Order: sequence, then structure tokens, then C-alpha cells
Amino acid sequence: SSHARVRPGKGGGPDGALTNLHISPPTCMWNFKPGMYAFICMPQYAPLQWHPFTICSGKGDPTVDFLIAGVGDWTRELARRCLEAKENNSPLPLVAIDGPYIAPTQSALTKKVLVAVGAGVGITPFLSLMSTIISQLDNDGDLPEGAGGKRGSSKFARLLEVHFYWMTRNADEFLFAQLQISRIVTHKSLLGKVFVHLHVTGKAPERDASGFVFREALRRQSEIDRKVFKDALKERGLQAMLGPSLPMCWVNGAKEDIMWTAKLALTPDKLKVDTMESMAENSVSLHTDEKSVRLSSISSAGDASLKSSQSLGLISSDGDHYMVPIIFGRPDF
Repeated sequence: SSHARVRPGKGGGPDGALTNLHISPPTCMWNFKPGMYAFICMPQYAPLQWHPFTICSGKGDPTVDFLIAGVGDWTRELARRCLEAKENNSPLPLVAIDGPYIAPTQSALTKKVLVAVGAGVGITPFLSLMSTIISQLDNDGDLPEGAGGKRGSSKFARLLEVHFYWMTRNADEFLFAQLQISRIVTHKSLLGKVFVHLHVTGKAPERDASGFVFREALRRQSEIDRKVFKDALKERGLQAMLGPSLPMCWVNGAKEDIMWTAKLALTPDKLKVDTMESMAENSVSLHTDEKSVRLSSISSAGDASLKSSQSLGLISSDGDHYMVPIIFGRPDF
């Protein structure tokens, strides 16, 4: 069984589309580790063509996932057939997989501090790594120590801190990692150890009034947010504010504009429902079916640190879950 999620490309077609495939793994001889890749064949289109793609799901996930950009004949054809399946309510194209195969990123979990940087679909090996870290935590209640490591609380001494940098021209692409980011946010033991830095590098479209108004509103909002954040950081200290909502670039003195969104931080109940829906057999959904990310609104800053966090978008108004910052601009290392 399989499921596909597609973000249409230019003109709503397959050119430049992103296809997120979820395929049931083989029943036997499937020994997967994070960072591995596999070959995919679409026999109905080209039975002798096998194309390598990095697996972006983690060890222990119920499906084998791929994130594929429509930049060539084969990848555009895959996106076209998936879009047609959505439009005609027909079955997805039949695919075969061969793998998995070893890749250099497999040694990542042996490090104490991990910094992963990816652009566009280049983030896929690190999405796999992210999923594996979360799955290992679900099983053991701790971070993984790495290949050959011992199990137990000493694992924290091996992997101390993880930073995932993802740069893309369109913020909608971040929704492909919605499940992974949401699972990080729901694990309190990960809040000060795993950090996701999401950067939108695309410029505002020319002669687009709505795009100009959005960027201008974001710029003015960020000026207010930075002031509130600076005061909150001075009052509470960095350690008290560590978490997925922390705008690390502002901590280090950068001045990029930031938008906070709750769409990338689903609550556990909503996360469970979305996971079950994504495993539906032979189904396809458009990436545009998702609600778009929204700009956080700011209230008047008060004395309480909770109110400051709410006004920044660091946590929800009910205080139950975090919001995730999306940074407009390139990382300032």
C-alpha cells in the first residue's frame, strides 16, 4: 500500500512539484538505518529505469518515505501521475523499491554535537535522522547513543545537542516535515537538545501587492517581537527559554524577520489522527489541502514571563503547546 502527498509545481502541474511518497516496507529483508537511500522504479512508465532517492523516514516508522522534486522526465512523470490519481480518484502509480543502501550520514549519531544543513529536498537524509532520534526516544525514553552504543541513560552523554537547518524558497515545503517537527515539540526531554531552524530564502515576488503587504507587516511585527524577546531573555535567561520556539538567530544578534506558526506543532491527539490518515492505502492528497501557515499576533507585553512568551508566539494562548518560528532570510552563522 502507498500514500502520496503532492505540492504542485508551476501552473499547478508536475514541473517543479514536490512528491512525498509513503510506501509500506517489504515484509522481509528490510534492514534500515537513518541516512540510507533506495532505488525506485515505476514499471508502468519505464520498467528498466531505477532512480536513487534518500529515505526520509526513520527507523521504526511504519512506512518508507521519500521526498522527490519534479526536475527531470521521470520525477515529473511521477508527480503527474500522482496528480491525476488525485483528480480522477484513481489508484496511485505502481512503484518498486530496491534497497536500502549505505550512505555517509549513517555515522552522524556517533557525534556529540550534530549540525545538519540542507536546502530544499536536500534535507531528506536529515529528516530520516530526525525521525530515528524520535523513534529511539519513544522506545528507550532517551536519545540514541549511535551505532554500537550501549542502551541506557548514558546515551545523553553521547549526543548532547542537535541542530537541523533547513533552507527553502517556499515556506509551504516545511509542511512535509510536519510530523517530525510536531513529534519533537511533544517530547519535553528534547526541548533543550534538538533545535530546528527553518529559513525561507525566497524574495518577495515583484508586482505582488499582497506579497509586499505581508512582508512589510512581518517586518514591522518583527521589530516589536525582537524588543519583547530581548526583554524576556534578559528577565528569564537563555536556559529558561530553550525549546523549539526559541528564535536562536535573535539570541545571537541577527535581525531576520520571523513568523511563528502552530501548523508545524500539532498536539499529540491531532498528530495521531494525521499519522493514521497518512497511512491510508493507495491515496493521494494535495499539499495545498493543508491550511497555510499564519502570522502570529502580538498582545501588549506584560510583566509575566508567560504573557511575554504568548505575545511572541513562543507558546499557544492556552499554554499547552509551542509554536515554531520560520525565519525569513539566510542563516547567519
